[in-house]
Amino acid sequence: MASCGVIAGGLLLCIFFGNACNAQQCNTMFSFNGTRIDFAKCTSLTEQNAVLAWTFYESNLTLLVGFSENGSNILPYKLTQDVQLASVPLVCSPVDLNIEETAVEIQGASMSLFAALQLPSNKTTLNHVWNRGSSVKNYQPQQHSLSASDLSTVQTINMFTAQAIVGGTPPHYSLKRAHGILNTVAWGVLLPIGVIIARYLNQCTESLWFYIHVLLQMIGYVLGAIGWALGMRLHALTSASHKVHQNMGIGLFVLGLVQMFALCLRPNKDHKLRRYWNVYHHSIGYTIILLGIINIFEGLKILSPGGNWKSGYAASLILMVILSLILEAITWIRCIKQRRYDGLQ
Repeated sequence: MASCGVIAGGLLLCIFFGNACNAQQCNTMFSFNGTRIDFAKCTSLTEQNAVLAWTFYESNLTLLVGFSENGSNILPYKLTQDVQLASVPLVCSPVDLNIEETAVEIQGASMSLFAALQLPSNKTTLNHVWNRGSSVKNYQPQQHSLSASDLSTVQTINMFTAQAIVGGTPPHYSLKRAHGILNTVAWGVLLPIGVIIARYLNQCTESLWFYIHVLLQMIGYVLGAIGWALGMRLHALTSASHKVHQNMGIGLFVLGLVQMFALCLRPNKDHKLRRYWNVYHHSIGYTIILLGIINIFEGLKILSPGGNWKSGYAASLILMVILSLILEAITWIRCIKQRRYDGLQ
């Protein structure tokens, strides 16, 4: 999307980027159209390898800001609640603060930006958000990447001390975390385990396997439905476009709902339609498992939670596959032995 210079109140100074830049050290010396400016403070923006520098004049509440990165333009944008809810587009518009002066200097792939702002009284701690996107359409910055590093490009800066608290909690972090955990447990753990129990334990117990299978599937679907609802809420709050993940999630919800009806429509074992019910139930069940696993990895790619989340879930899948192969081998061995025994009778 855009790289935002300073947010104070309703201000969003967006800087449009094209290519990645080289790592930069914190530097207070900037050059704008042949004029060199030595700022008082600076901080390195680690996630995007950029530099933010500034000088704050307490006497007239003027903040001079310099930003060094790659790009081509600087424009003011007002980040309103309607924009955040995606009910209106983000367009260039007047902001609440007075922007006294701006300047841009481009040398090759390097860019330096300058802005002079008039701050409100007692406003010396500012929130800062920055990022880069691949394109701009009709002066509207398009969506940037939603990786973990892109979502952590925020910090709070004290203009007097230059103390900066980098990162912090990304927007809607708790909602995203709950969405991911619930769907992973539901579609990626409980439902596959329920299928394994139905496939291999029905030969060992009379009816216990059935009740365990139904219980796991119902708990899994309820948790998955809650996770799906959280995902729809996230889409409404952020308007993020993840068509593949979103469409697969809707498909899983619908297929899961259809599968729940299988319990109500289940004919007796000796009924003539039981054979067709088995085909319907098994086909949808295995489709849900496959789509659920694929969509979990799609979600992990979007959320980029870091740590060992992806490898941990992959390891749990491998364990379930190994367990299934072992139980499948045991099942076939027992089946072959039973056929041989029946042949001798």
